[in-house]
Amino acid sequence: MLVGAIPAWLSGSKASAYAVTHPSPKASKATKTGVKSILIPVKVGSVQLALSKLAVGNSVSASFVDTTGANKPILVHRKSAKEVVAYSAICTHSGCTVGAGAKTFVCPCHGSTYDSTTGAVINGPAPKSLAPFPVVVQSGALFIKG
Repeated sequence: MLVGAIPAWLSGSKASAYAVTHPSPKASKATKTGVKSILIPVKVGSVQLALSKLAVGNSVSASFVDTTGANKPILVHRKSAKEVVAYSAICTHSGCTVGAGAKTFVCPCHGSTYDSTTGAVINGPAPKSLAPFPVVVQSGALFIKG
């Protein structure tokens, strides 16, 4: 595999933590996109979230900056010593920012609750689950795989 250039929106950051990988010509026929993945840091405020700072069974409100430069609020939950999940923090009912909790995530606007381990709706009025994001742990830090 070849490592591509670091995107302009990541300039000035720790570039060694991010790699855009391009598959070999053989693999590119199967993927058709050319770009396999990019790792985007998960942050709480301005600090990158370390796995060691999130106890098993706990959740935290965090964010990441997507490839367009937009800040995306997320909820991160540590299910076990080795499993971490992340979901959009945007309520599927009216777009309010959902808050983190150990067992549930709660929308402050209309009281929708979501399961912190699955993102599924427990109580409405939210019509559907929170959108999941793939999480990768690398060198003890959390990243969204984009």
